[in-house]
Amino acid sequence: MSATTPENRTERLLSVDVLRGFNMFWLAGGTGLALGLLPFCGESIRARLLPQFEHAGWVGFTFYDLIFPLFIFVTGLSVVFSLDCVLQTGGLPGAYARIARRTLLLFALGVVYNGGVSSGWGDIRWMGVLQRIALCYGIASLLYCHLNPRNLIVMSVALLLAYALLLACVPVPGQAAVSWAKETHWAAWLDQHCLPGHKHEGSWDGNGLLGTLPATTNCLMGVWAARILRTQGLREIQKTVRLAAIGAGLCALALLASIEIPIIKLLWTPTYAMLAGGLSFLLLALIHGIVDVLQFRAWTTPFLWIGANALTIYLARNFMDFNALSVRLTGGGIAEAVGADAAYLLKVIVSLAFSLIFLRFLYQRKIFLRV
Repeated sequence: MSATTPENRTERLLSVDVLRGFNMFWLAGGTGLALGLLPFCGESIRARLLPQFEHAGWVGFTFYDLIFPLFIFVTGLSVVFSLDCVLQTGGLPGAYARIARRTLLLFALGVVYNGGVSSGWGDIRWMGVLQRIALCYGIASLLYCHLNPRNLIVMSVALLLAYALLLACVPVPGQAAVSWAKETHWAAWLDQHCLPGHKHEGSWDGNGLLGTLPATTNCLMGVWAARILRTQGLREIQKTVRLAAIGAGLCALALLASIEIPIIKLLWTPTYAMLAGGLSFLLLALIHGIVDVLQFRAWTTPFLWIGANALTIYLARNFMDFNALSVRLTGGGIAEAVGADAAYLLKVIVSLAFSLIFLRFLYQRKIFLRV
């Protein structure tokens, strides 16, 4: 990991940083803030919004299910912006070196984030959020180095089709028919036989081996989006419209295909990948339209602080307990004085404030930690 102090952040990256910041905001305290505000809303609003801040139990899709694939999508955006410069100056050897370094370092950080060897060498959790992002980045980056834009699209479609056919048409060994149950699918079978160490779901991991392939298509979708943003012949409004059209099309296709292939996050089914990718395109189109077309940027500052150091705050909130620090300042008799709901809201506001103060400190000193 290195600290960089860039003189300027290019205009074309502003929408990307804001989108990255919006995404990480929900992990940096935004979700707690939303949950803290819900008790003060009407009962019907609470009933509708509360499930959106939890993962779907198995089949289905909530707002919270978008955060992870959106981060992978943003990772795909960064592939184009970072590798194009490296390919021009260092060629393929330089690109390979950067891809290998970033992939291995991010994977290692993921292992440490999940506890490292704290439970013993035999109980390391080898696959997790950062590990999946690392592998998606590595695969998508190598494909970007060797395939033209059309073939990247073909590869994405091929990955989703192959995965769909495997899940929907081929029973796992020992099963007479295809099943969408939690323990009787190919992702679980492969993890049970090939993935050592601790597995988050018991016998398999929701961020395990097989699901990395369809998740890579979300990274490739970010690559497509970045190429649209960098197209010289398009006006900014045309880029926004194109991003929105692709997003709407992917969402429609995902909902249509979900009749046969359910939307399941833990399996990263093709319908889940397409729906999450479509919503990612739509969010990028919305932010690009507001920031780059309408030039309305006054609201973006906190998201820029977060987006510029997204990995930093993700790791920091694991290693530094901002919530515990917040309790030191808001605990005690406050709950008795203002009530449990107001006390919880105050706690999450202070915790989020600590995150933003930390990120503002880094941003103002032009310290941007990169893998």
